Amino acid sequence: MESISAFLARQVAIFSADLDPQLKQALKSCTAPKDIMSKEPFEGMLREIDELIEQLCKKPAAEVAEPPAPVATTATAPLGSSLDTLLGQEHVAGEHGETFEKFFQEATETVDKFVKLIVDHSSVGDFKSVLEHSALASAAVGPESRSLLIYDTKNVGEASAQPHIRLPNFRAAHLKKDQLEGNDTVLVLDGNRYIAPGIMSAFTKVSSGDNMDEKCRQEICIYYQEQTVRARKCRSRGIVDTHETMHVVTCGSLNMPSKERAVYTTGTTMSSTLGPVQVEKYEAAATWKVEESVKSKLLGPAGKVLSGGGLPDAPEKPTLEHNMTVMTFHGMPVPFYEELMHSYQAGVVYHALDVDGACAKAAIKRKTSCVSVVHTEEHRRRLHDHLVHWVWQQFLETGGDLFQVGLP
Repeated sequence: MESISAFLARQVAIFSADLDPQLKQALKSCTAPKDIMSKEPFEGMLREIDELIEQLCKKPAAEVAEPPAPVATTATAPLGSSLDTLLGQEHVAGEHGETFEKFFQEATETVDKFVKLIVDHSSVGDFKSVLEHSALASAAVGPESRSLLIYDTKNVGEASAQPHIRLPNFRAAHLKKDQLEGNDTVLVLDGNRYIAPGIMSAFTKVSSGDNMDEKCRQEICIYYQEQTVRARKCRSRGIVDTHETMHVVTCGSLNMPSKERAVYTTGTTMSSTLGPVQVEKYEAAATWKVEESVKSKLLGPAGKVLSGGGLPDAPEKPTLEHNMTVMTFHGMPVPFYEELMHSYQAGVVYHALDVDGACAKAAIKRKTSCVSVVHTEEHRRRLHDHLVHWVWQQFLETGGDLFQVGLP
């Protein structure tokens, strides 16, 4: 009876055309129905409907059951890699077993200290709720540092056809989850596509959807070393793309101190160019590789972006040994993210989406708090294991930032 009453009550609650302007305004800052209905006047109207339904369906006190315990929507399952998987059981059970266990625990703690992995949410409200429990909410951003939000349009999904030569379509609605607040700096990599109007329209006032008059955009040209690009992928539209634009969006003008670059020695942080960036080969040990059959599970439904039919006479997708494939065909190298954190004085970094964990690795090396968004729960688990294994390898690298002398 209650469900019927609720249905009838909501059925008669039809918003007239008088509210179309408010609806259009809400759509500027969000697209998920849950987010739209959380804004006024819709939230107040729904609250009033719920109160009426509650009065109509109210039971006698004796019949009211004890309410169930609240479910924590932001809780995540524990993550953990296995030392047996990393070294093999024969090494773990050997004479250095206790030492291995100690350093493996340290590798896990290192990842958990600097990196928070969260699963992407379709709702902006749910997404912000998760972020409240992340490093973005707890990390201290000093007066000379800033919150750095990175959105690489090349890696926020994978094209459904020929992903090795095609980029996923730009989705402005997806970018709207990254909103400017205070001292935030947003870096959007466009993949050498003209999407500047879409980028700017994505940043609005979260509460009202109004345009942000104080937002400012600067363009930085990222250029690549041609040999590394040619070694990784084939030509696009008859040429080799060796540059793209990084759009730097801020509240007000961008104030950059002049200092030397940390990785790319040509120019200073005041320069409008950054490079030359050397991308990794697909076969390189630095790239994260997974089984072909597993990759689709890690990406999930939202990770596949429809891109139409395949291009004629396109080269075959690269094949690696043991039926493996790279997690992303358009990933950026770890030193690139190290440079961004240095040049833009990152106190905390938020990356959507950090598909292969390159940004998380850079944050660990620079000891900077990082929130990396991933596609699915399985993606989160596998990436955490991959990061722990990567830190272990860094422990063994003589002269590296994370080198451990006591590890046999």
